[in-house]
Amino acid sequence: LAWEEPPREDDRYPYTESVAWGDWDGDGDLDLALGNWGNPSQVYANDGGTLYLAWEEPLDDNSPNAYTRSVAWGDWDGDGDLDLALGDGGYDPRSPSRVYANESGILTLAWEEPPGVYASGSYGMTQSVAWGDWDGDGDLDLALGNAWGAPSQVYSNDTGTLTRVWEEPLDDNDWYGDTS
Repeated sequence: LAWEEPPREDDRYPYTESVAWGDWDGDGDLDLALGNWGNPSQVYANDGGTLYLAWEEPLDDNSPNAYTRSVAWGDWDGDGDLDLALGDGGYDPRSPSRVYANESGILTLAWEEPPGVYASGSYGMTQSVAWGDWDGDGDLDLALGNAWGAPSQVYSNDTGTLTRVWEEPLDDNDWYGDTS
């Protein structure tokens, strides 16, 4: 065993839902992002094979719990470094999916999913996030894979602004977000 995540303080729901490798600090080593359920998401920087905690998502009283189910690295602002998308899927509208921009090695909140309650009564539960240039304009767009009655969505990146351009059509019976 080369590395084991250290114990967390205040472990109400102590588990990691997703992980993603990416060279966050631009030093040539792959760093590790952890999407945590019930605890702040984290980035462990890799210093020659040694991982150390380099960033922890700031949470405040308005975000009492983080429900991150998916993480993805991508250069969403086109500045040459990796930014971090967090797909949150909680039972609380105070836990939206988010993008943290990497500004010289500091992750700062750059975007939050607009709030919304869907016809099913669900707040939405993002199960997966993915970056890709779906419209071919040279920048990364964001896809959110949702469940529990919330439609999956695509957000187009227009000069650093994410705008919803597609939403999965669901009928009134699609509580779980499936399309069958």
